[in-house]
Amino acid sequence: MMLFPRIAWLSLLTPLVSAQLDLSLGATNEVVELDPNSGAIRSSFDASVVPGLTGGPDALALNYASWQLTVFSSLGPSVAGSADLSGGLVRRYAAGAQAIAAATWRNQGRFYVVTDPTLGGDGLLHGITESTALFQSGDPIQGYAGRLSALTEDPFTGRLVAYAHDTDELIELGVTGFNFGVTDVAPFLVGAGFPTGIAFDATGGQLFLAHGTGAGARTIVVLNRNTGSIGTNYCGPAVPHSAGVSAFITALGSTSASAGGLTLVASRLPHNQFAFFFGGQTQGFDQPAVTSGPICLAGNIGRFTGPGQTGIGPTLVIEVDTSAIPVNPPQAVVAGETWNFQCWYRNVPALPNFTNGVSVLFQ
Repeated sequence: MMLFPRIAWLSLLTPLVSAQLDLSLGATNEVVELDPNSGAIRSSFDASVVPGLTGGPDALALNYASWQLTVFSSLGPSVAGSADLSGGLVRRYAAGAQAIAAATWRNQGRFYVVTDPTLGGDGLLHGITESTALFQSGDPIQGYAGRLSALTEDPFTGRLVAYAHDTDELIELGVTGFNFGVTDVAPFLVGAGFPTGIAFDATGGQLFLAHGTGAGARTIVVLNRNTGSIGTNYCGPAVPHSAGVSAFITALGSTSASAGGLTLVASRLPHNQFAFFFGGQTQGFDQPAVTSGPICLAGNIGRFTGPGQTGIGPTLVIEVDTSAIPVNPPQAVVAGETWNFQCWYRNVPALPNFTNGVSVLFQ
């Protein structure tokens, strides 16, 4: 656990150069950058660089493409503004909503925010167009009418995740408020407080919960997700795509050559862009002139492009038929063999790109 002054919000910088967490401290009006492993503070800046934002930032969102932080106040008509990571004002705008309590950015030039009904907000999930600050009509959270105190995007699933203040649960959401399910996190909280900020790491493997109230008001709890990963990643991190994010591949399920059960997951892909997996037994490294990143396989490579095997980002998931890997000719996996996999995706208007690679040793 990590200890800090009263935390109002939490965001995570993906580890393109080095990982760091961003905290907004409502008591001091600061935005603080820190090491997510040790909790050491690296730097800070005063969020009141945004005109009108004097009561402390209550929500924080990071644009992975521009590396700009946008802070929101929750008092009255919400004030918002963007700053670069050194604290220089980029622009200020009125967000046009009452009592924004939590925010996250997605790589389509849009924020998603929730408002706090205890401060005069409508308690709905709203989209905001970043370039114009155009505030869209809100959607209710299916099956939940209470207060949401934190919001983030899950890079593993590509969905939104909100913290339900009234039930101590994480709610997995679609962008229109559809409820995919809940996870009880009450056993992991400190004292009687509740998280006012949540953020995943770049792969979705860890979740950071920042307490803003109660006995744990200076604590960040780190939860490890049991993804069931069975592979070893290599050739990474991948070259970032046009949103400034490195796409990631994960192998899940079983390593049994005879029983099958292998699932491939590509996460943090660009939204609404075509993608497919490919695989082979030989690792490699080649930089084609027509892609942003390298292909990390060589030799006899097969593409998973059959019915139901391709899709669009931000997340692509397929079940692999290990009795017929689509190399030439198709080949069954044999115990003792290592197979390697990667995902190719479009990145319009930029060049196509790849995830990192993952290798699986079958038993």
